[in-house]
Amino acid sequence: MFTFMKYLFIIVVVLTISLIGCTSYRSGITKRQLKEAYIYSFKITYFKQLLFVGFNRTSEIQSILLKDRSGYGEPILTKEDINTIDSIVNIDNIKMFQDSVLSIGKIAEGAQGKRIFDYALSKYNSKYLDSLANVRYKYFIKIYGN
Repeated sequence: MFTFMKYLFIIVVVLTISLIGCTSYRSGITKRQLKEAYIYSFKITYFKQLLFVGFNRTSEIQSILLKDRSGYGEPILTKEDINTIDSIVNIDNIKMFQDSVLSIGKIAEGAQGKRIFDYALSKYNSKYLDSLANVRYKYFIKIYGN
């Protein structure tokens, strides 16, 4: 009887420790994955929107962006995130346009005009966009929790 109780106690302790350990491990991964998904979604949404606006919202760019499956199937960004992205994209489009106008007569004729891909890739990889995405993520977690 004593041996059975001893084994039962050991099994219960081991299972409890295992469950606590696994739960903590899983929740840590979930938070990390949520953060990665959120930041990626924020940045790829910005990138696509900048391409769309940069190419003057043409049906051709819209068609390309609709066919692209980059991003996640489930929406994660809030309306406030989308509004923030739209505001930054509009400012960046003005900067691209101004750069285009200022380049006239100063660089080779074939290089004049908006440099949309160059600008969009540079912004996508910028510390500024990473920082903004992290700030928005912290706000997202504060409001919606995990």
